[in-house]
Amino acid sequence: MRKTWREISELLEHAHGIKASPSNVYEFFKRKLQNTANPLGFPTEATSGLAFEENPTKSSTLTKENGKQKVEQQQKLRKNRKAAEELVSQKTEEDRKLREAARLAEEKARQKTEEDRKLQEVARLAEEKARQKTDEDRKLQEVARLAEEKARLKTEEDRKLQEAARQAEEKANQIMEQHRKILEAAKLAEDKARIIIEPRVEDQASQIHEITTKGREWGNFDIQIPEQNKDLPD
Repeated sequence: MRKTWREISELLEHAHGIKASPSNVYEFFKRKLQNTANPLGFPTEATSGLAFEENPTKSSTLTKENGKQKVEQQQKLRKNRKAAEELVSQKTEEDRKLREAARLAEEKARQKTEEDRKLQEVARLAEEKARQKTDEDRKLQEVARLAEEKARLKTEEDRKLQEAARQAEEKANQIMEQHRKILEAAKLAEDKARIIIEPRVEDQASQIHEITTKGREWGNFDIQIPEQNKDLPD
């Protein structure tokens, strides 16, 4: 079975512990084919033929050992290939899991982005509502200020009206007091006039009665009552 330069290089490293790159292996076989002399460390054809002729048992033993080493090398290669396949399989499984995790993360990020968008929309609506509420509050404050101003003006008007009512009440009290004083003065004047007039009236009435009586006794004649006494009671 033909092998590549890389496989030969790996075989030398695993089986014999010789580290050689594929290019060095290629150069070795190229020099072997081009030159008649073997490379340093390899037996010549004459010495190798003599050695096989002189000790055929040793050659057979070497052949068996080489076959055994080859089998062991093939087993090691199969184990290595199996381990590599398992490693590749594990790597593939890990990659699949990573891809699945990445897909889930991307899905979660997309959902998170959707939630963030919804939250931003809710925040925008809340901000808009708060702005409207602020406008309403400002209008209510303006209405309250106007109502307060109107109430203050109303209070000022009520105060003025109360002041006017108080002044009117004081003036009415003054007028009533003056009227009471006038009534008292009129009563005092009436009492004084009554005190002054009543004796004189009684005297004049008694005189008139005496004259009338005498006139009746003396005969019928008209009695002239003075003008100043016409309004006096009988």
